[in-house]
Formats: sequence, structure tokens, C-alpha cells
Amino acid sequence: MSRVIIACANGTGRSHTVVERPAHEASLRDLPLEVRYGSPPNDLRTTAMLVLDLSAAGDDTTGLATGQAAFAVTAASACAVVLIPDVVVPVAAPARRVTQVAPGNDARHPAEGAIDFAFGAAQGRGIQLHALHAWELPSCAAGLPFGVPEDNRGTWEDHEVQLLTDALRPWPVK
Repeated sequence: MSRVIIACANGTGRSHTVVERPAHEASLRDLPLEVRYGSPPNDLRTTAMLVLDLSAAGDDTTGLATGQAAFAVTAASACAVVLIPDVVVPVAAPARRVTQVAPGNDARHPAEGAIDFAFGAAQGRGIQLHALHAWELPSCAAGLPFGVPEDNRGTWEDHEVQLLTDALRPWPVK
């Protein structure tokens, strides 16, 4: 199965903005770009990246996933998902050089497609990958009368770092 990058636009003047980033990614990765007007496809198994427009124009009448629906698509997708916010950047704005890729991930349930995409983006551009993993203290910490002892916090933090390390281990670092 060949991989594809899918951009879901709403057919408004913002469509160019929504398609610009995935078009660039498609050319960098030598992957085909599929532009859809409306909802994303149900089957994303061959999708390397899915781009969704979060503009106000993307409401129930256009069929685009917006707001909570977009986040539900993101949570259910194994591929990398890019959400384009309802912000229009002026064409005359200077281009910024990307210096790192920072994928957010749940180390307990890693999204392999998103991780793979992030590693490929970092390697293809020769830039750093800075993995993010948010976590919270165990529920037992809330019952401690004088806060969390440093030893306990350090142990829990070390465990979370190990989870993230284990989740990223299958990808080679070059």
C-alpha cells in the first residue's frame, strides 16, 4: 500500500492555506497529496498525514471535522494529524526556519504513525526532534499532607522518562 498525505479543506479562500503545508510535506517526502473538500476519509490506514481546517467556515454544512470533532479524529488516528487554526497569516509575513520537530505523545499509548512522521520530518530537514510527554502525579500524591517528597517525585518522574524512552526506542536516531 502506498502512503498518501490528505488535506481536508472547506472550499473557502482559506483552502490555499490549508493545502500549502501538506503540499510542501508531500514534495519533501515524495508522497502523493490528496485534497478533499469535506470530511476526512473513514479509512486512514495508508495516510501518512491528515490536515484538517479548524476555521469557523468548517461547520456542519460543509461536513468538515471542527472543534471537538477534529480532536476526536486526532485521538482516533494513528497517522500524524495537523489542525490548521482559524488564523490567517498574511502572505507578506516572513518565513520562519523550522529548527525542531516537537511531537506530543502519550507514552502509555504511543501513536506510531505520528512518531514515525515526526522522526521522518526531523531527519529529512536535518533538525532536532524534541519529544513531549505530559503526565500527572499518581492519585496517591493528592492525599499527602505536606506535598510530594522529592524522592517520590523523582521516582515517578524517572518512570515517566523511561516510558517515553521505551516508546521512542524503535526509531533510529541518526
